Amino acid sequence: MNVGNAGFSAEEADHINLAFNASGQPYVAYQDYGNYYGATVMMFDGTNWVNVGNVNFTAGGVSPPSLAFSPTDGEPYVGFDQNHGVTVMKFDGTSWVYVGNPDFSVWSDYFYVSLAFNSSGQPFVVYEDLQWLKPIVMKFDGINWVYVGPADGFSEGGSYYSSIAISPTDDQPYVVYADGGDSLKATIMKYDSISAGVNNIKESILFTYPNPTSKSLILDVTILPANLKYIEIEDLKGIRMFEIQTGESKIVLDVENYPAGIYIVKVKTEGSMWVGKFCKD
Repeated sequence: MNVGNAGFSAEEADHINLAFNASGQPYVAYQDYGNYYGATVMMFDGTNWVNVGNVNFTAGGVSPPSLAFSPTDGEPYVGFDQNHGVTVMKFDGTSWVYVGNPDFSVWSDYFYVSLAFNSSGQPFVVYEDLQWLKPIVMKFDGINWVYVGPADGFSEGGSYYSSIAISPTDDQPYVVYADGGDSLKATIMKYDSISAGVNNIKESILFTYPNPTSKSLILDVTILPANLKYIEIEDLKGIRMFEIQTGESKIVLDVENYPAGIYIVKVKTEGSMWVGKFCKD
């Protein structure tokens, strides 16, 4: 059976993307042929398909739009490429507004943008870079779009038709693409937040005690060679709990308010990183 009227778009709709909000209401985003291939979003109100904001709210042709819903504010977001720059917009209940700066990518392929959210409502996009022809992932930190992993892409060969999804178990982004380095067969890669951006991961020589702990943790990095160290603690979902840049060799951390579980300790120096872990009771 049809959901609403058949042929409900005003004009020809290309590259249609379907998603549901948290209450099960279906939305579609598409390139609007009648409006110079700008993006249009519609939703089914239980009886009819109605526009979400203005039609062609991108005011010009875009790549196939990627539609996703934020798990925190429940609003629809659309990612697309316009004039070889990736842009994300959200519907604020009245109109479509930019999420961060428009055209935040350096130089992207016009056809492939995919949008997804992690469990805390942070948007991620993947796109192909025209210079490197490799997938690049970026996330919005609340102010700017920043790289997740290398800025020049992470596949071995060229990539095409990339799509991103966030794992519900470790909250990390996974990307699937047609792998130009392997006869355009499908390849999936995941982001490793522990080792990203570090050329040399050392065998752990960190001393963390008491371990397990319920209130305080002592981190002893006396035997590390560098004076200046960047220290961060993340939970197993990659959520950062603590960070500091310090020259101290022994640090006492208050972890009493941390939820019970396993935490990763990373100590970075120039070009190297030492990794440890502790258990919070």
